[in-house]
Amino acid sequence: MIIESGSGAVQWELKLNSGAGSPGPATLPTADHRSAFLMWGEYQEPGNETIHGAPLQKLYLFHPSYTNVLLEVRNSTDQIVAF
Repeated sequence: MIIESGSGAVQWELKLNSGAGSPGPATLPTADHRSAFLMWGEYQEPGNETIHGAPLQKLYLFHPSYTNVLLEVRNSTDQIVAF
């Protein structure tokens, strides 16, 4: 969950499954003195309980300028997917 510090309003909420040894969440300062957030984990589609093979963990980026977009990177050579 990402909360706006001034108002306490929830900016984004998402449940990610992260395995042992996964990196924790991190923040990156932006040029306009705000923070971008990085989260590592596996997103489980609602209602889909079937897992095919090993879970694929991904890197997610939330930027406060775009509160309705979460960026997903599956690997270093993959394209970025926004949803």
